[in-house]
Amino acid sequence: MPRLTLLLLTIALLAAVAGATYALRFNPEMDFWKEAAERKLEWADQMRVKHGRAIGIIGGSTTTFGIDAEILESEHGLPVVNLGLHAGMGPEVCSGFGFAALRPSDTLIVSLEPSMLTEEIPKPTSLGVRMAWALRNPEIIGWDDTTWGWQHMLNPAKLQPGGYHVITMLGKLALGHPLYRYHIS
Repeated sequence: MPRLTLLLLTIALLAAVAGATYALRFNPEMDFWKEAAERKLEWADQMRVKHGRAIGIIGGSTTTFGIDAEILESEHGLPVVNLGLHAGMGPEVCSGFGFAALRPSDTLIVSLEPSMLTEEIPKPTSLGVRMAWALRNPEIIGWDDTTWGWQHMLNPAKLQPGGYHVITMLGKLALGHPLYRYHIS
């Protein structure tokens, strides 16, 4: 019996490590959002160099895809930084990412989707925890308490891709469809 228990525990541990490795290193969704976040942070630095400050707008995907900071800067001279992420990351992560990106001289505009403020959303979401891992920044989860951020980052259940995701990715591979609906371009 102990031998079987040890074998099952070893298999469970290997499956957890494999799932977390995929979710953080090979998941096309996380690749996209990590690259987008890094570009947003670079743009914030550029705005501070050029204008001495930034106007950061935080929110979910409506903000991400609805605000073109480059046009606002080039046509109107506004040092806007689009700090929107994916609404599925939850209000804590969308806000925390913005708070971590801004400096005391910057301006913050909150543009969270109404559902992020009114609906019951797990705190934090699995996608939000994965984003914090991808950026290596627990502060975006627990911006009001970094201990809390680390507690959630160490939750192995939040790092697993889930059955729906696995089946979806296998179907996309089998049908030759793009692995993620958005492209960084």
